[in-house]
Amino acid sequence: MREMSKEIMQEITKERTKELTKRISDAKILIVDDQEANVLLIQSLLDEHGYERIRSIMDPRQVVETVQEFDPD
Repeated sequence: MREMSKEIMQEITKERTKELTKRISDAKILIVDDQEANVLLIQSLLDEHGYERIRSIMDPRQVVETVQEFDPD
């Protein structure tokens, strides 16, 4: 009985982890940095980890407008 409970808990944990990972990877992320190399690095890392809704800007004067338009998480 105990083994069955352990297996059920492991399966529930796997499913919850998948669900949370999906929700996190759906996040809208705004990258702001004045160094293009930093923007490209962060964007590349996020792309590799499955994030798709990414926007980046290098001009801090565009932050307010971009946040209002893109509405990042």
